[in-house]
Amino acid sequence: MSATPGPWTVGARREILGQAFDQSAKYICDKVRGGSPEAADANARLIAAAPDLLAALKSLADIGERVTADKIQVARAAIAKATATS
Repeated sequence: MSATPGPWTVGARREILGQAFDQSAKYICDKVRGGSPEAADANARLIAAAPDLLAALKSLADIGERVTADKIQVARAAIAKATATS
């Protein structure tokens, strides 16, 4: 079984949303809780960035493949998505 493909986003109530196969919104996680509101927001962003982080790591993981500026940009974008404040 495979995971719901990205992109995933954070909804207004800290729910994690993905795309169902019919392109409708699909809940990945009902609501991210824990600690302060700021910590819960940071956790939600990290969870939502998981597909992007995985894709970036996969693109950089092949040791025989040359690391290009495009791959570094993908990795930086995934990190920004996981850590950005909104």
